[in-house]
Amino acid sequence: MAVDTLCRVTASVDRLLQAIQAGAADSSAPIADLLRKVIALGGQAGSTELRDWATRELRGYGPDDDLPEYRKIPAPLQADMINAAWHARGQSISTLDLPEVVRDKITNLVNLGQGIGEIEQLARSATEGHLKLQPDGAPEIVRLMNARPKWNATIQEIYWSVSPVALDGIVEQVRTTLAIMVAEISANLPEGVDTPPAEVATNAITFAVTGKRNKISFAGAQGDGFAGAQGDGAVGTPSAQPDEQWLSPWLKIAGSVLLGVVFIVGLIFTLMQVQGWHFR
Repeated sequence: MAVDTLCRVTASVDRLLQAIQAGAADSSAPIADLLRKVIALGGQAGSTELRDWATRELRGYGPDDDLPEYRKIPAPLQADMINAAWHARGQSISTLDLPEVVRDKITNLVNLGQGIGEIEQLARSATEGHLKLQPDGAPEIVRLMNARPKWNATIQEIYWSVSPVALDGIVEQVRTTLAIMVAEISANLPEGVDTPPAEVATNAITFAVTGKRNKISFAGAQGDGFAGAQGDGAVGTPSAQPDEQWLSPWLKIAGSVLLGVVFIVGLIFTLMQVQGWHFR
């Protein structure tokens, strides 16, 4: 029963890796489906980091989560204004035009923490060649800006003008991340091991997201003839065979006894010469 269960797990892991690899190469494959497979793979491998990354990509990143660099996109900050004579849309403004209390929080870099499905929908909803994304607290910021007599107009709203191409780029970055992750797992999978160890899976997603490769170390047996090893992507070295391990202590004992016998014989021979005994 245990062997049957192991075989089923191995086959499941193989299918997951193949499905993720194939989906990453197919731009029409739903990215959400691939991420759910990554969660399952992280469960099989025992990698919390792998499961957490895929979950955040699906559900979105919280304010305390580290946002991957590919989710930070540049976009101009714009405003819609109106007065009695004209109505101006999409007027570019500087961060210096913002109230001082928010200048260090709102830049020309948009942090997109939404789930990947929402980002896909936002890209499809752009009807004017761009998408208006408002920063947090936009109505209050507008009220503070209108309280200052800087413009001969009333500001209606402020927003980032985001290209749907940039949003599609985030989706493609996730797809590329999946491809790199599978390649890293395949390249560092120890020989004779079918389910990737947690260290391999974690290192793979860390490298795929950040570009930083951690050292992998394996302690103890990971398969037949597998002993500990360290290094970038190290998969270990063959361990000593059981017979060799059993003989090694006895060889040491025999060597010590032999040296002792030689020493005693030499000592006796020396004493015989001192006493004047000679061999005929």
